Amino acid sequence: MQYETGDHVAVYPCNPPELVDRLCTRIGASANAYFTANYVTPDGTVTDDQPPVAVPTTVQQLLSEELDLALREPFNDLLVYLYSVVQNSQEKQRLEIWLEILRQGEEHPDSITLKKTITDNFMSVVDLFDEFPSAPVTLEALLELLPKQKPRLYSISSCPLLHPQQIQITVGALQIKTDAGKVRQGLCSNYLTRLQPGAKVRIGVRTSGFRPPADSQAPMLMVGPGTGVSPLIAFLQYREALLQQGTPLGEACLYFGCRNHSDFLYKTQLSAWQNQGVLSGLEVAFSRLTDKKVYVQGLMQEKATELWQLLSHPQCHYYVCGDAKMADDVFEVFMAIAKTVGNLSHIAAVEFFDTMKKEHRFHTDVWGVQLNFKQAIQQLQKDNYSKAEKWLEQVKQTSEESVTADESQTLMV
Repeated sequence: MQYETGDHVAVYPCNPPELVDRLCTRIGASANAYFTANYVTPDGTVTDDQPPVAVPTTVQQLLSEELDLALREPFNDLLVYLYSVVQNSQEKQRLEIWLEILRQGEEHPDSITLKKTITDNFMSVVDLFDEFPSAPVTLEALLELLPKQKPRLYSISSCPLLHPQQIQITVGALQIKTDAGKVRQGLCSNYLTRLQPGAKVRIGVRTSGFRPPADSQAPMLMVGPGTGVSPLIAFLQYREALLQQGTPLGEACLYFGCRNHSDFLYKTQLSAWQNQGVLSGLEVAFSRLTDKKVYVQGLMQEKATELWQLLSHPQCHYYVCGDAKMADDVFEVFMAIAKTVGNLSHIAAVEFFDTMKKEHRFHTDVWGVQLNFKQAIQQLQKDNYSKAEKWLEQVKQTSEESVTADESQTLMV
């Protein structure tokens, strides 16, 4: 399998075996049983439409690899199905109340509250089914109602020049505690942690625009807290390969963040790269080492002069990988440094970073944990509005300062 430095790998996860077993028991099917499927019209005519999964296949493969068993919005159709087949009157009444609330609309406060309550309490469709034990669940219903499993993208941590037969990734097992006290586990990250050496995994390479500079002597400023360091490790492997070939290298500085020394990923390797000249600067922020929490943003503020000297180089490439909010916070620090150390106005600072982006020297590979799509969009809109409001205020302040300066010069004349 061929890949380039900076590419992503798409991992196709499998659902937890215990979840698959529970669902097999619920639908009364043997995991090893083969089945085929066709679309049928209400009058019983079999159509030529392709089923949602390749058949024939086994129940085990369908539930393990093909269908997404996590409970995700929108789940109205799932509730409607349960309401149509449930046999217990109390269970039916509960579903009826839920559906009445959801019919008030997606933006209604009661609807929003109910959806959060459901997603906070039921981690999977199996958990929801267990809440209504009198509702018969069929394999046909699962095929119609559940979405197909999607691959998860991970930044590749290796360079093909050093590891042509390997793809290395850096993964943190995701676990989130809901307001109901339940623990939601990241499907793919926890799937990968369960794998044993020699296990087969379905993967595919995805091309990325996150690439090291074409000019090996161009300075690099990299920010990658936690597993965000993943593609940056690939970049440093690439620089190691170039160094072995005798290629001259430019300056490369990495800002890394973790909780304490036990979370310091690639500590030994990063130290070795510093000694070899692959990495010219390494700044580490520990957020849980002492009572004072230190993050990469704060560390950058302390290193403002050195950072601006590197960032303002006309060939400098900036890379950030990790949480989207962290990337936004880092950019706010950059803007502040550009204005204080670089003596740029707010508008000039914006233009400075716009130029970096136009020249393809400003690179981002960011993500965010999303449990509720609607809430995520609303939060994004709120954040963007707040940023725009702050930006307009800063522009206004810059304009007022300019006017004041012009008036002073006029009076002096």
